[in-house]
Amino acid sequence: VPIYFGSRFVFEIFNPKAFIFFDLDIPQQALSQIQFYEQNPSEYEKMLNEPILAHGQETIEKYFSWDKSVGNGMLKARIRRMMGLN
Repeated sequence: VPIYFGSRFVFEIFNPKAFIFFDLDIPQQALSQIQFYEQNPSEYEKMLNEPILAHGQETIEKYFSWDKSVGNGMLKARIRRMMGLN
């Protein structure tokens, strides 16, 4: 299970149930989660089976579609429009 420290923007891309967010302002929260999963293997297994992306195909199209073969190239098209290349 990934443990992430950084921008909260991560929740826009990744499913918050699929990783542990480490907040420096509240470190005990992440440590408690780690301890919980260590003591509850069935809950840990559930977490491992959570979808990785926050919104499935919508997330792929919005953040990972640099090529037509991925998300129909929607991100690439959006960037090209912003740059006036379409």
